[in-house]
Amino acid sequence: MPDIPLIPVTSPASISIFHALLTRGPMARVEIAQTLGLSQAAVTKAIRPLLSEDFVELANDIEPDPTRKGRPLEPIHLVADRVFALGIKVTQDTLYSIGMNFDGSIQFSHITERSGEKSQQLIDDLVKCCRFLLHECSTRGINPDGIGISISGDVDNEQGIVRDSHLLGIHDFALADKLAEQLEIPIFIDNDVRALTNAESLYGSGRNVSSWAIVTIGEGIGCGIYVNGKILTGAFGVAGELGHLPLGPVSRRCSCGKNGCVEAVASTPAIRAAIKETLNEELTLDQALSRYTHDEQIRGIIDQADMVLADALGTLACLIGPSKIMLSGESIGALAAEPKRLEKIRSHFAKRAFGNSARCELVLTQQTFLDWARGAASIVISRIARLS
Repeated sequence: MPDIPLIPVTSPASISIFHALLTRGPMARVEIAQTLGLSQAAVTKAIRPLLSEDFVELANDIEPDPTRKGRPLEPIHLVADRVFALGIKVTQDTLYSIGMNFDGSIQFSHITERSGEKSQQLIDDLVKCCRFLLHECSTRGINPDGIGISISGDVDNEQGIVRDSHLLGIHDFALADKLAEQLEIPIFIDNDVRALTNAESLYGSGRNVSSWAIVTIGEGIGCGIYVNGKILTGAFGVAGELGHLPLGPVSRRCSCGKNGCVEAVASTPAIRAAIKETLNEELTLDQALSRYTHDEQIRGIIDQADMVLADALGTLACLIGPSKIMLSGESIGALAAEPKRLEKIRSHFAKRAFGNSARCELVLTQQTFLDWARGAASIVISRIARLS
């Protein structure tokens, strides 16, 4: 498998400068020096190899400031098409894929249904999808640098192994190696929420925020944590498993095999299962929510899910002290449409969070699966930028 084109570095300052340009946009040398606490000489030295290998370039001020004395500023910015990454978000029944530039701008996208649930079918579907993306690049005269693939569950991103994905039904599966046997391009895999967190830190609302978290609510309850400029992975790669905190009733069994998990109460399947058990009705989440205001039993089930979720959010705020927690996932649209639910969650969260951790802002962030695919592509970007 070919190597990815790592940015050239002469010191840790090179990585810091490149990260600043990636997340903040064009900056002049003096601005970089002030932002990172470096001398202008150190900035010039660190920038030199990045310039020589065309990862960044200089551009004169388009509209010079007539009141400014001295030489005009020369903003330094990324060469957006110097790197091109492909990303695939895997769900139970669909592959969402994109191609994007270094600056996170999506150039094309593709959505395809999966052919089945077996592990070999997953490999076949991914290979077919990757070849389609590579062909699309070829027709556009693009030479892609790598493919990132994001999957729910316990993913060893260093070894390229899916340790456990209940949603996809695969365990200890060497996905990266199996794909590399058929594709001549670097392949990287990671947990889907962690990949989404990475994209938010580079291109989204997490840019230039020192500590924050994203919690995804839908088929499961996922969580990505960003603390002091780093995504938290933990010693075993499973940091942020908010959905498996034992904050729910012990009578509720989780798909992981344990009892009382947040996910066993607050995920979409858990809410639907509780409604079926209580009302003996098969309802979609949208159908259930349409009856929220006038059906006391359904309201009780959904309110319990929301309170357990608020407990989990309060616990998260106490543990890491983020300035904000972004709520995302398939269920966020329904939450945004019912202000009373959101008000109850925020009120309960404020009671659970300790002291100033209650100042943490809860923000709804609606994202599509193509945003998740951009998270997958951002895995490649971070490797090239030496950020992971």
